Amino acid sequence: MTRSAFFPNEIKDVIIIGAGPCGAGFTKSLLQDRSKYRSIRVFERRSVAGGLWNYDDVDEPLTLGPSTHAINPKNSNTGKYLWPTAAHKDLDTNIPYELMQYNTFKWTEKRRLFPTRSEVLKYFQTYSEAIEDYVEYNTSVVSVKQLDDLKWEVVVRPVSTETEGSLKQSFESGFEDRVFIADAVVIATGHYDIPRIPDFKGLKSWHQKYPGSIIHSKSFKSPEDYSAKDKILIIGNSASAVDIIVHLKSKWNTEIDIYNSIRSKNNDSSITIPGLTAVSEISQFNASEQSVEFKDGKRITGINKIIFATGFLRTFPFLEDINSSNKPLLKSGNRIHGLWRHILSYEYPGLAVAGVPKYGGPMALAEVQGAWLSRVFLGEIDLPSINLMNKWEKDREGKLGHDAPNFHFLLHPEDVSYYNMLVREVKESSNPSAEGIEYLSQYYSTVRANFKLIKKKYYDMISATGSMVYELEELQSKAPFKLSTFTPGPLDV
Repeated sequence: MTRSAFFPNEIKDVIIIGAGPCGAGFTKSLLQDRSKYRSIRVFERRSVAGGLWNYDDVDEPLTLGPSTHAINPKNSNTGKYLWPTAAHKDLDTNIPYELMQYNTFKWTEKRRLFPTRSEVLKYFQTYSEAIEDYVEYNTSVVSVKQLDDLKWEVVVRPVSTETEGSLKQSFESGFEDRVFIADAVVIATGHYDIPRIPDFKGLKSWHQKYPGSIIHSKSFKSPEDYSAKDKILIIGNSASAVDIIVHLKSKWNTEIDIYNSIRSKNNDSSITIPGLTAVSEISQFNASEQSVEFKDGKRITGINKIIFATGFLRTFPFLEDINSSNKPLLKSGNRIHGLWRHILSYEYPGLAVAGVPKYGGPMALAEVQGAWLSRVFLGEIDLPSINLMNKWEKDREGKLGHDAPNFHFLLHPEDVSYYNMLVREVKESSNPSAEGIEYLSQYYSTVRANFKLIKKKYYDMISATGSMVYELEELQSKAPFKLSTFTPGPLDV
């Protein structure tokens, strides 16, 4: 399908919502084609670049049960408005730095093999300097609507004391809402905002009886907030669960009791941690006895801290009209509906979502997705029919479920195939030249295939010696281990 057959308007004015790591990568890719657009605008609610890698010590109230509400900003002592993020103070990445970099901007400064949050933030902020002229910080998008002529109306609001951090409309001069009309809108707001907390029997009673004893991993700040006397239950075995467990064990060693409730094996983060007690899925919480029962019949008493590392729900609070229609992008928050290539809405021409797949190299992917989308916008990549795009989605729903939380999970090697498929479509387009857009090398693919093993060896080395490791070759020389070689396979997903 040609551009004119799919898009009702020529794409000249583009708005990107979010200037975090993903939004920055998308923006830089679109700017390679800047001469073909009339305007590219980026709106970012935070005051600085770096997105969720900015750490601010602000708390988020715990919400039990399903919720896709917007997260409200917190007014700091300095007068700035802050949003709680999923990056705690001592966080390090769960993938090596070579998978945590953009194609067009490699790491140059010395950093750990698995960089710290502060190292990642500095890297992202340096990268973002290239797009600064196009970004309006302290600006929140409050509404996005498709008009009768199928253009897009975007309403933005200053993040200021006059608007209470963008929560209310101000009519004071200089702080009013502004309206922009665009041909296309790219949502790059990430998916680490709304904590997902499963509803277990007795959980609400526990929360009422022991206020403050339950948090989501997003609210974890530091192992210093815990003590050797604590008896902690961590629910989930995602990368965030492993990260929190490692930090707690590193601080308190065997002195602290940690139980990890696992529903199913996670392909992305199975790291064995000494002194950790694995338990089965939870059956119920018993607040009166301060005990937790599990589906295998086991019962543990004396739990005084509970951490849910159970992922996040997706939310687009500014898409109220679309999400209340009969063709919503979001239903429960588990996944996004109606996307081709996990990017482009085929129900709402001109609307796209960046960084949707759970993927082991998000920065490189952001630039590749941006290059692909720019060529779609400009008619340099043809699209299949809407019927075929819908069929692809229905076929995937048939395999995973209609509203499955893992609909956008591209676990290895599907992630490599997806990335290379987008690269192929860029290279086969009428505009095949794009900076940094190349097929994944065998080395990169092999590191991606082995990152769990690499992280385990990294943890083992630090635990045994206390010394930092900066390169994969250095790690292999100190603690020899073999990587299984992976060669990228078919390019269709």
